[in-house]
Amino acid sequence: MRNVGLVLVCLVAACGGDDGGGDGGDGPACSDPKYGNGTCDLDTTCDMVDVDCVATFETQAEAQAWYEETHASIAPALPATDPLYDRIKPLLDEGWDAYRAVHDLGDLEAAEVQLVIVNPPQIQLAAFVVPFDAERDRAALAVMVEKVALQGSFTDEELRAIMMHELEHTLGLHIVAGVRESTIKFYVAPGTSEPFGYDADDDPMIREDYEDWRQFALVTGHFSDAELGGFPFALLQQALNAFLGTLPSPLPAPCATALQNLNAARTAILGAVNKLDSSLTLTPSDTEQIVARFTAVRDQCVSATTLDAFGFVAQVTGLSIAQVKASLPADVAAQLEGINPVVGLYNWAVNARRLMREIEARFAARTGQPWSRLRYYSTEEAADDSAAWTMKALGEEGNIGISLSKLEQIEAQCVPLVTGNQPIAYGENLVDEHHASCWRGGHYKAIQASDDGPSRVAPRRRSSPPLRRSIFEKEAPLYMN
Repeated sequence: MRNVGLVLVCLVAACGGDDGGGDGGDGPACSDPKYGNGTCDLDTTCDMVDVDCVATFETQAEAQAWYEETHASIAPALPATDPLYDRIKPLLDEGWDAYRAVHDLGDLEAAEVQLVIVNPPQIQLAAFVVPFDAERDRAALAVMVEKVALQGSFTDEELRAIMMHELEHTLGLHIVAGVRESTIKFYVAPGTSEPFGYDADDDPMIREDYEDWRQFALVTGHFSDAELGGFPFALLQQALNAFLGTLPSPLPAPCATALQNLNAARTAILGAVNKLDSSLTLTPSDTEQIVARFTAVRDQCVSATTLDAFGFVAQVTGLSIAQVKASLPADVAAQLEGINPVVGLYNWAVNARRLMREIEARFAARTGQPWSRLRYYSTEEAADDSAAWTMKALGEEGNIGISLSKLEQIEAQCVPLVTGNQPIAYGENLVDEHHASCWRGGHYKAIQASDDGPSRVAPRRRSSPPLRRSIFEKEAPLYMN
């Protein structure tokens, strides 16, 4: 196995000259002495990412051996003799040729992208890429694709677009430590406009609003609807499950019925989520029912536990109770301390949603736009942008957003919006950096229709501050999809 360099997309129209590479010239790809010195450096003076930031493989066998040694826990790999390779590898190779046609790749020009087909029990990521090693200081030039995705309803064109999205995660160094977090930018989409995120400037005040909002969304879920009351999702749901797990078995019949009714309410709420924009529509009567069902759990399932809500959140996160308390405003924390865990977790969610709505109102006052007009540019959007241009070079569309709408069973709703150039909701789940699938479909189409080429894609350098993390936030996974 050898390490080769990686060159970024050409950032200006006149790439080349002394710092140009991959065009058949005799000069080096980059004259900066940090380029190619054996250490991945994200801040060379060149328009290219350091040649040392990517590892390549001479053969598929090398790539598969590396994957099985380092990442097979994600999903086992299929043997290289599987006939699916004969179908999918040419799609990847043709996409790679197109990628090289629209990106300046310098020393990476002669490298080959390898394919590893993996076999999870059900579709999880469709396709993904992972760093070369645990240090996350290099990307690996290999794309992993799930067998179940290859046997689904995706066309070859759609599969190629999905793989080109993953390829950009690799060549954009999105899986190198720190790059994903520092790529994110926040801005407003005024009125009904949809500016391209790569062209936007990061607005510190909008970033602050988002980061404050996200701290609570990670705890109680992205829904800020007052009608939802204190029904918890995300971390608080895990804590509620931890509490319910302490109840004695077998449960008394009244408690079992109360829990059954609570779970039925959760199923009904999740079934009411609008898949186009991840929103909920609830009524005051829904709120009354939710309160009644939590009250029944409190009254029928009280256990002998000595822990309050803080204790169960600490149990889930591995943090101290003092750290958990410190994550909340002091006046809110005082309302939750020492009371029944069901009541405490419910009231915690109520307060988190109230604070989320206050942040949304603050954003509206600052910008003159509703919260739904907040936008953020992420590595997922960057990967969609690159895939759109690569596919355009092939004369293909392969719209990723429409492809994913198949999986979410919203294709019939989404396609008319995309093809008719209609406004599409960005999506309420702002914790997900992918954004709503149908919005991605409209954005992807707009990118392909634009006259701007990949020279307009933002530099993949540490130009933005890292996203402020919650104390409850888990480390980002090694893989990206």
